[in-house]
Amino acid sequence: MAQNFMVIRGQRIINILNEATYGELERNTMAFIPTSKKRQYAVNPVQIANLTLIPYAHNNALECKALAHGETGHYEPQMVFNEVQYEDEDTPNNITFMGPDGQEYHIQPISLAQNNVKVRCTCLDFRWRFAMYNDKAGSLYGPGPGVYQKRTNRPPNNPRGVPGLCKHLIKLGVELKTERVVR
Repeated sequence: MAQNFMVIRGQRIINILNEATYGELERNTMAFIPTSKKRQYAVNPVQIANLTLIPYAHNNALECKALAHGETGHYEPQMVFNEVQYEDEDTPNNITFMGPDGQEYHIQPISLAQNNVKVRCTCLDFRWRFAMYNDKAGSLYGPGPGVYQKRTNRPPNNPRGVPGLCKHLIKLGVELKTERVVR
């Protein structure tokens, strides 16, 4: 007797398989067409405050969120890394941090070239230029931006349709490198 199977949450599974690394998202951003005089070249004025590392040891994930103070306002960049290696004790090779639960956690530095990441920022550049494409690539953290309805004759903000990073996410990546959380 033949059985018919229905795929449940098929898009979610496809998104998981299509996740990107931070390195891939950064390369897309640096090679972005049309080129920008802001984004990757205007990272220095952005200041990261309130960096919070939220461990999900049971899932081998780490959420990194911050408050970014930029020239035009305050934004909340977020990254969630997968396949994070948690350890039971502090060693010279790992990173130790205090989680929001008051417990101490130890991880191996996260590889930006190998560990998959999901990203999100509250700035408009990320929302209108990258969120939809990050969602399609499985690298958007949280719900997708919804259906976009074009209302002008301007050319598309992201004509190649590539996932990428805003300057606040790039600055968060720089901060995570400085803190040795990532390598």
